[in-house]
Amino acid sequence: MKKWISIGVFAMLSGSGLLFGQRTEIRFHHIGLEEGLSHSLVSSVAEDSLGFLWFGTQDGLNRYDGYGFHTYYKGNSNRAPSDSWISRLYVDRANQMWIWYTGKGIERYDPFSETFHQYFADSLSTGSISSTSIVTGSQLIYNVFMEDSDGSLWIGTDHGLNRYLREEDAFEVFLSDPEDPRTLSNNEIITLSEDREGYVWI
Repeated sequence: MKKWISIGVFAMLSGSGLLFGQRTEIRFHHIGLEEGLSHSLVSSVAEDSLGFLWFGTQDGLNRYDGYGFHTYYKGNSNRAPSDSWISRLYVDRANQMWIWYTGKGIERYDPFSETFHQYFADSLSTGSISSTSIVTGSQLIYNVFMEDSDGSLWIGTDHGLNRYLREEDAFEVFLSDPEDPRTLSNNEIITLSEDREGYVWI
């Protein structure tokens, strides 16, 4: 019995030695302004279900197909972004891309209609997002978009938590109430996650 075990271990070690001996060459390909990128400072990258790569920059939204760029610059119609300086990109399971602009502003880009949908915070309007700003800080990475196992998209802001209601194209808002311990303990959301039992952690 010991003999067979020894042979098996030797074979495994020999195989692993061969694997370590085969080093893969790593190459870095530089893609910048000369290739059509609209700005050299890229703040966020996302990939959609069609395989396009999206780059959020300080001057426009860039779509890369592996060969070249198509850039969406700030404009006044729903065919263009409402701002230029992009902070965050997130592609959800419905292939809708969410765009958060530096300073203020959130939009949803629908690749099927090729239109941008802007959202506004209005406490007097039911279904509005609670805020169009996120908590900012130079030393931290914020994860303000999260889809749970039920398919709900959650968005954290500097003033409350929002669940996107896809069929209504509206939001359900959750805010902190110091008098109610069942509510959020704080309205400034900086990260979201879901555990394997389906609990959302904020």
